[in-house]
Amino acid sequence: MPIYEDYTYTSMTILYQILRNLEEVYRINDRKEVCHDLKYSPCGAYLAVASNDNFVDIYAVESAYKRVQILSGASSFITHIDWSTNSEYLQLNSGASERLIYNVSGESIVDESDIPEIEWSSWTGVLGKQVAGLWHKYADVSDINAADANFYYNCIVTGDDFGLVKLFRFPCPKRGSKCRSFMGHSEHVTNVRWTNDSEYVISVGGADHAVFQWRFRPNRKTTPQINRVRISSSIENESNDDVMDTEDELEGIPELTLDLEEELSERQTRSKRDKRKKRGAKTVTGVEVTSDSTFAKRRDATGGENLANVPPDQSLLIKHVFGYRAHECRDNIHWLKDGRVVYHVAAVGVVLDIATRSQNHYLHHTDDIMCLAVHPEGELVATGQLGKDATVHVWDALEQKIMALLKNGHTRGVSSVAFCSDGEKVATLGLDDYHTLVLWHWKKGYKLASARGYNDKVFGVRFSPVTNNRLVTFGAKHIKFWNQTGGGLTFRQVSMGFKFKQ
Repeated sequence: MPIYEDYTYTSMTILYQILRNLEEVYRINDRKEVCHDLKYSPCGAYLAVASNDNFVDIYAVESAYKRVQILSGASSFITHIDWSTNSEYLQLNSGASERLIYNVSGESIVDESDIPEIEWSSWTGVLGKQVAGLWHKYADVSDINAADANFYYNCIVTGDDFGLVKLFRFPCPKRGSKCRSFMGHSEHVTNVRWTNDSEYVISVGGADHAVFQWRFRPNRKTTPQINRVRISSSIENESNDDVMDTEDELEGIPELTLDLEEELSERQTRSKRDKRKKRGAKTVTGVEVTSDSTFAKRRDATGGENLANVPPDQSLLIKHVFGYRAHECRDNIHWLKDGRVVYHVAAVGVVLDIATRSQNHYLHHTDDIMCLAVHPEGELVATGQLGKDATVHVWDALEQKIMALLKNGHTRGVSSVAFCSDGEKVATLGLDDYHTLVLWHWKKGYKLASARGYNDKVFGVRFSPVTNNRLVTFGAKHIKFWNQTGGGLTFRQVSMGFKFKQ
């Protein structure tokens, strides 16, 4: 049985029962290029289909999906489309950074200033002065792949090429508006959408092949808007003096997600609490800050003219991750001491309770996790990641807290990791040309020894069950036995016969 949450599994079961009995009703082949977006009009009478050949085709639903209009004029492929609530207008974004608004019945392009009271049924576009705040000063037009506005809570979620899911205020007309960024995807995010009840956000990864379900966490003081937002064309464009860079740090304090901010600050505040109290510190969302700190200034900046400097009150929390990293990985799913299962997807370490189908997530990696090992006591997990910053994390599977961060041991990535029999040491293999083998004292966070592994593929590393000073690495047509001698590693390669080399 698939591992989903109860309600998700039930929904998927019903959907499967429906899908296997579906019959094709209509097939339309009006375009030879790929279709990028399609949406039904709010009245349900029309279907708009945006294609890669610069056109939007309008089909009449009740006329057996007969094409009734063709909207032309875009100079590049169409990326996003949205209907107005009265089904009279359609806005689109194109790959040439265009935002065009069409009068559908007249098949003509109109100026937004001529329709100041227009109300949009959805907003999934990434262009326009209403969403200028999504872009920082040096952004490329292809950086943001998808967006979806929540009219109920006046916020908009985006997915970008950097693996981030971001939450902004909406509308956000001031370029470079502050946001909340959420990590988990290791590659570009291809799409993001709100569920109909506004309780969840669904994001789809590209190369990580993962689907994330995020739980929306509105601020308790936030009063949702009962009606949809009327987006007026009178919104002013920002001046160059107002441009900010959302990727910049605020006086040395990086933007953090709410959960990461709370977790990383927990240990620090214990040791610094007494000193900060003497200086009149206050606590904000689990972080102790002085009254003149950057966080305090950002918290107090609630005036209308300063909203672009303040991220939204709401946040997102990963609820469930669908997927499993099987490509180029081995031995990467294990049982824990308490009967739960640990594995990895994209840049997330997943701890799964099979009985309840609930998940907990380790979210401190910044790129694809490639390997995983469990401590002999069954409570700690070691994971290694891809990328220039090829770090190894040792973390607590019970509370998803980082225990050690092992750096500067590998380049390109970590392909395999293993604990010794007593759990004091960790061995890792790199993805560099020589598949470097590194031996770590993980509690103290330093390297004990390192050596070149092999110039062909190396699949894994294991400690001897008898002694912690002996290891074995294995891969394409070779096996090596290693001994730790002081600060170095020596090896003896097994001579394999012709039979075993095949």
